Amino acid sequence: MNPGGNLRPLRGVDRLADVLDRYRELASRVDAGVSHLVGAHRSRMKCAAGCAACCTRISVLPVEWYIVRAVIGADAMTDLNEKSNSPPRALVSHPPPNPCGFLRDGVCSIYRDRPLVCRVHGLPLRYRVVSYDETGVVSDDAFTTVWCDLNFTGQDPNRPTFTDGECFDMNALNTELDALNAAFLRTAAGHRFAGKHGVFLCDGSA
Repeated sequence: MNPGGNLRPLRGVDRLADVLDRYRELASRVDAGVSHLVGAHRSRMKCAAGCAACCTRISVLPVEWYIVRAVIGADAMTDLNEKSNSPPRALVSHPPPNPCGFLRDGVCSIYRDRPLVCRVHGLPLRYRVVSYDETGVVSDDAFTTVWCDLNFTGQDPNRPTFTDGECFDMNALNTELDALNAAFLRTAAGHRFAGKHGVFLCDGSA
């Protein structure tokens, strides 16, 4: 599934409102791609509220940190940052070793507005592998696939059996998200993040 198959150039996207509109559009297309793949893999998907295996403390691009902060408010971010090391309760299955501060008893407290990478958790994800030597890029036609072992048991890590149509294309997603983040950094709201490629999601003082 290719969420970026209909990418449009970002010419003219230079206002914060434009960037946020394009981000919401991208999130909608990601959700549609995820829904399609969940349907294709429904018999094997075990993802449900209470499983938090994927919900670790992650860094995100500044544009996504800004959107989460805008949704929940600065005061809530500060309070969250103080509590971010609190582990999920015992009822949570497969708790991660370094849990995300937005977890509440195994449930994401910002689920509707969670970052894009969180939306694809549990699915087979396909990444392009780029090879380099001293002259630069020498190959970018190989791919690798990662997946959740709780959902897809029995896969040979060296010879996974997923087809292209059964995987989410992370390169297409990351290419568009990087372009949106670059546009965000050119706005007044993004200037403070100059030089930062990633911000911890639960950091209230980025």
